[in-house]
Amino acid sequence: MNKLNYRKSLLLLKLIIALFFVSCSVNQSPRISLEFNGNIKSYFERIYKTKKESGNWQKGEIEDYGHFFKKFDKNGNFTTIHQLDKENKLLRKILSVQENGKIVEEITYDKEGKREGVIKINHINRNQTNSESFDVNGNKVNGTMFRKNGKRTKYIHMRNDELEHVSLWKYDKKGKLTSQKVTNKKGEIILNNKFEYLEFDLQNNWTRKLIYKDGDDYPQNIVIREIQYYQ
Repeated sequence: MNKLNYRKSLLLLKLIIALFFVSCSVNQSPRISLEFNGNIKSYFERIYKTKKESGNWQKGEIEDYGHFFKKFDKNGNFTTIHQLDKENKLLRKILSVQENGKIVEEITYDKEGKREGVIKINHINRNQTNSESFDVNGNKVNGTMFRKNGKRTKYIHMRNDELEHVSLWKYDKKGKLTSQKVTNKKGEIILNNKFEYLEFDLQNNWTRKLIYKDGDDYPQNIVIREIQYYQ
């Protein structure tokens, strides 16, 4: 796979992971799986390269992709996601469809408003959801998300009934996400991130975190998040 196609594949993979990141959990507030405290209304997330100044990691050049604006209803379910470029221009929009307080569909549109695909979510129990979707090329995609105490721990991604990749998440004793690893159908690691949290707001939600990639001992990215709450 050439570098351009590899980059595109990783971007698609990150989008898929992001979509399930905002899916609700069953019989439990979705804020738990989102690691949020308080009644969140929206958040704006930007990702930068890191640079070190006076012994501390600071934001450097902004990344081309990886920026999101997400809105939530008062029950904690996401309603809209805007995927943005570094200039805050819309790249993709995701809307949720709810039934009985649970998200049952996530519909994706491109920047022109053209529908790209849909993810249909079947809530099996509080710790498992199955999904079925069709991508822009009409390929069928299946997935199973496993959770523990409301937090996602494993996602098995299938395409045309064949294993595509497996995602694993780990947490610390306080419930903060510490690592994310993705392996392909050959068992090869294609994404291996670890996270360190630098700042929190008054609701004890993180507002700045570092991302360490592929076992590096220095962070490649810093993520800055602005959060708004319902009053």
